[in-house]
Amino acid sequence: MGGAYYISLESGIPGCDPASIDGKALNRAADALENAARTLKVRPLMDFFSAGAEELESLLGDDAGPPSDLLPRQYHSAEDGLKTVRALIGHCERDPKLKAALEDLRGFERILAAAATNKVKWHLGIDI
Repeated sequence: MGGAYYISLESGIPGCDPASIDGKALNRAADALENAARTLKVRPLMDFFSAGAEELESLLGDDAGPPSDLLPRQYHSAEDGLKTVRALIGHCERDPKLKAALEDLRGFERILAAAATNKVKWHLGIDI
């Protein structure tokens, strides 16, 4: 089955469904996309990762530590996410090994563009 990257919005946007993005191809291409982001001098997708205490405990299990040690969930501007996603789209269009990630990145672009228009912040989540 594998993990998946997903967008978590600070608040809902009518007609905008982040769950419509599969996100599994982004997870599979995570290392290559991080290297590409660094080469392109944009923030890697994982820079936008954040999770609440419950999510972190689910991801980390006993290694999570007490809830008081966990950072609060952080949201980022959609514009910052768009810079990364658009740079990665351009890179993936030129790299045949990353073609599978394109559909997910284009979905991220669509959701983040709507978030930017509506001034809604977001963070990256990971479903394992």
